[in-house]
Amino acid sequence: MQYKKPISQNIFTVNNNLLTATTKYSEEVGKTIIRVLDSNKIKCVPKSVVSSPMSITYKYALESYDIKKSQLKSIEESLPMFLNCSSVKFSFIPEETGFAITIPNHNRPVVPLGNLLNTIEYQLIDSDTKFIMGIDSFNKPVILDFNKIPHMIISGTTGSGKSVAINTIVCSILANAVINTVQFVFIDPKQVELTKYSKCTKFLNRPVATSTREAIDALWDMKYEMNRRYGLFAEKGVANLEQYNKILEASNEVLPHIIVVIDELAELINADKNLVQNYLVSLGQKSRASGIHLICATQTPRAEIISGKLKANFTTQIAFQVQNLQESRIALGVSGAEKLIGKGDAMFFDSEQHGFRNFQSAMVTDNEIEKLIDYIENHSIID
Repeated sequence: MQYKKPISQNIFTVNNNLLTATTKYSEEVGKTIIRVLDSNKIKCVPKSVVSSPMSITYKYALESYDIKKSQLKSIEESLPMFLNCSSVKFSFIPEETGFAITIPNHNRPVVPLGNLLNTIEYQLIDSDTKFIMGIDSFNKPVILDFNKIPHMIISGTTGSGKSVAINTIVCSILANAVINTVQFVFIDPKQVELTKYSKCTKFLNRPVATSTREAIDALWDMKYEMNRRYGLFAEKGVANLEQYNKILEASNEVLPHIIVVIDELAELINADKNLVQNYLVSLGQKSRASGIHLICATQTPRAEIISGKLKANFTTQIAFQVQNLQESRIALGVSGAEKLIGKGDAMFFDSEQHGFRNFQSAMVTDNEIEKLIDYIENHSIID
């Protein structure tokens, strides 16, 4: 029996009315903005409105070219009071002789993972290690791929959405994968978020590690597996997993990608800082070509947890809401994460767009995770 990927089995909820409430709200806000602009003698013409779960952006074309930036700056500071919102962002659009005003979405909806699994952007990417993070302020899905970003650190305080994001990453990969292409190693010393995947045996490289000793053993095994794979690559005269699997594809002896998920990193660092840091830095430096990828999550992004060496090798750093400016700078290298509003509001540096990108994390429910695992375990997997 041919295995049908879970993505095609209606496991995940889809909300076809995601922005219905936002549309009415955006119309009311748009009228208020025009009134405020008119009262400040700024003549402009509305051009477009872009609504997303996290924000609404209004674009205007100026009728007069003698508007000073100081005028708009003054309105930027006063407009939140008229709109009853936390902040307003102005940005000039020189090529359109206009400007844009972006405000937070007051009716911030939950973004189901199912909505994004169905997008053309996701379906067109041919990769076993692609995964969804969420949706940005332009309604574009945020899709990453371990073939391009080998390792990542996720930071966020309790209630920020960090744990939901981890589940979203795992489920979006499981929904699209077959057993001989991806395996997971789950390290969950707090025994909170990842133990549920112990039932997903067909995609487990090893049982879920729930103690410090088991976690350290798992990292040792991954370092051993990395070196073993490089030995196999040398025998075949290839440099990476993709080349190796291409040679062995006909014999069905391909090696899977292995994704190591650690939640909570601080638990391991506090147990044996030097040993854990050494394993993580070694894997971060060398495991990419071997097809071993790491996700390290922490709710305490402090210097003793996320060291400079670790950040240097885990180049994708995603931040949800953190407690203060110092934690934001450790998590991302810049300020901003301390101003996120929680509940899935996140930001990261997008190397492809050469800048920081905000997004609303997608949501997967416990019921959907259970249905996904049940489907995988109860169906034969034949590629």
